[in-house]
Amino acid sequence: MLAACGGNGGTSGGAKSLTVYSSGDVNVQDLYNKVIIPAFKKANPGVTVKFIFSVHSVQDTAMLQRLSASKQTKSDPPMDVVEGPTKTAALGRLLTPLTTTEVPELSKVEPTLEQSVNNQALAYRASAVVLAYNSQTVPTPPTTLNDVFTWIKAHPGRFTYCTPPSGGSGDNFVMTTVLANMDPATAKSLTTTYDKSLEKWDKGFALLKSLTPAVYQKHYPNGNQDVLNLLAKGTIWMAPVWSDQSLAAKRQGLLPAYIKVKQVTSPPFVGSSSYVGVPANSKHKDLAYKFLRTMMSVPVQTQVVSQLAGYPGVPIAELPASVQDAFGDLDTRSMSNGLILQAENDMKQTWQNTVP
Repeated sequence: MLAACGGNGGTSGGAKSLTVYSSGDVNVQDLYNKVIIPAFKKANPGVTVKFIFSVHSVQDTAMLQRLSASKQTKSDPPMDVVEGPTKTAALGRLLTPLTTTEVPELSKVEPTLEQSVNNQALAYRASAVVLAYNSQTVPTPPTTLNDVFTWIKAHPGRFTYCTPPSGGSGDNFVMTTVLANMDPATAKSLTTTYDKSLEKWDKGFALLKSLTPAVYQKHYPNGNQDVLNLLAKGTIWMAPVWSDQSLAAKRQGLLPAYIKVKQVTSPPFVGSSSYVGVPANSKHKDLAYKFLRTMMSVPVQTQVVSQLAGYPGVPIAELPASVQDAFGDLDTRSMSNGLILQAENDMKQTWQNTVP
């Protein structure tokens, strides 16, 4: 659903107007429509909010191109607040650098998440890939990445992950493996810079290929949900899954109670932060900063946990006691940064050519 695709509208009848763009699944759309925007309008009477939402992110590329063009031509951008292609926009220097002067709550965000976007966007929520396992058949799950590889080979047919192009849980499992088997400095460079000559990941892909004989039916499912379905049926005993998706499935009774989740260490699996930013050429930056502050408020952050099962941008200890135990033993501040988008796309293609 895409609406109000013109400029940001300036003013209307004397009332200030703010245009907000976001994308993703309908649960994110609901968070904006039912929580974020009402909270912002209540705190800022008289402000009109034009909300543009792209289901499944189909308009992200087009909106990013329009944002880039507007900066080059010094014209009004298509939005004043952007979530969706935000990390790419930040690394392309299309957004306004943020400091605690504009958004004091920025001080509550994990610093490494901000460094990965050159401090040009705010990580207001996140989710991580975690290890899901059947506690009836796996009483003592592996704790480190190397332990996971050892377990897979010792239990052939009881593990799988989705293809990297079809789901983020498989994508991030592969990414974690590739980055862990590279020179650390080179791996860090590829999280913020695209340089194809740095993609020296033969060791990681050799390891992933060595797992294929032990993967369930040598089969890599299509998408995150297919992996959860195999876990629910007891067909497999272990898999990388999204923290928010798996916890929501458990809450809804779609995953048995004996399916547990835990974080792997040394290193933790790559996660995914949802960033929100302010275009560099927005004429309504003061209002946009207030919108970002609303997104970091306790009521909104509480609903990030309650509605999305997402990791909050603020420390979870700052939220009501009723949601503080939502993640059990999971550390909501622990995840690794992933590859920059262009390198990630190269990685997906290499996986398809190498592993299955």
